[in-house]
Amino acid sequence: YQNRTGADRMGLESFGATWGLGLGLGSHRPGNLPVTLLSNVGLPGTLAFVAFVGLCLYRPRHSDPWAGSARALWPLRALTLGLLVGHLVSSPSINSQLLWLSLTLNLAATAHTRMRVEAM
Repeated sequence: YQNRTGADRMGLESFGATWGLGLGLGSHRPGNLPVTLLSNVGLPGTLAFVAFVGLCLYRPRHSDPWAGSARALWPLRALTLGLLVGHLVSSPSINSQLLWLSLTLNLAATAHTRMRVEAM
């Protein structure tokens, strides 16, 4: 516990020492994803990651042409949210292939839905 807390504290100190810009990807490995992002890529990179995750998980409800079959995508969304929660509290690895694959599949499903709406 003390080692992880100390690494988190050191990550937050490095975030402050770099004026919010971060040390560079892979420079520090704290115990959770938020501190990893802040200490490595700073506030700009953290905001970009949060915006990307939001873009991947956003689905407009009122314009979904396959509203009945959209439930088939719920397990994919649940997988992504579960992976994000796990990374938020315990796993600081930003290069998890399963996390990026699930985010990309969510983004592809959202883009496919939007293309079908625009074609109608």
